[in-house]
Amino acid sequence: MKHFKKIFVLLVFLSFNGFAQEKSLLNLNFGSDLVSRYIWRGMDLGGNPSTPQFQPFLNFDFNVSCNSTVTLGAWGSYGFTGSYSESDLSLKYAYSNENLGTISASVIDFYFPYEKLDFFNYDNDGTGSHIVEMDLAYDGASDFPIHLLIANNLINRVEGDKSLYAEIGYTVLVKDYSLYFVVGGANGKSFWNQVNEDGFKLTNLGVTASKVIKISDSFSFPVWISYVVNPHLKTSYVFAKVNLF
Repeated sequence: MKHFKKIFVLLVFLSFNGFAQEKSLLNLNFGSDLVSRYIWRGMDLGGNPSTPQFQPFLNFDFNVSCNSTVTLGAWGSYGFTGSYSESDLSLKYAYSNENLGTISASVIDFYFPYEKLDFFNYDNDGTGSHIVEMDLAYDGASDFPIHLLIANNLINRVEGDKSLYAEIGYTVLVKDYSLYFVVGGANGKSFWNQVNEDGFKLTNLGVTASKVIKISDSFSFPVWISYVVNPHLKTSYVFAKVNLF
């Protein structure tokens, strides 16, 4: 955990150094997706019963240098029946190089309005309303499109919860669509990762096919179809996602 914090502090320092050296540019990015089921890291988070989810997002991207970006983001997921809702905030630093790819560090604050807990309660003793996670990620350049992620919680809703999660993915282009393969797992008993045994467990084996559907010269939208197996929970899912705007 201490290593996670040190790396993030270093990256944030470099980003502010970039602010001092170059004029910052602000980009605004917003939109929404529609998913048939909310499946995340091999877990069904869509409520009980699981329902389609409306997932809006809002990002402010600060281009601190030609290669560095700091993003302040908000993301949500809201079920059609109201049985599940999620409202997250995030801060991300990313350094990109055309030949080497992108390395990033993120802090994500997870909050679940449907639980009706005090939004301002950040206690880290198992009684708080938030889970705060730190992610370190690497995404390869276009000629080696690998994805690496390691994540661990800084603040847990469950005291002593072992929250370490790691995954590796790879994208293959086939004609006019892409296939993304992922293998992920969690280490130790964890409410957050839905693991009930000690040791490292595979929780997320999946493939996602994506394609941009062109309606006209001025209108198109991407779609995704995913098949995911969670070997630890001994279950599988097929679900779809459409970018609405």
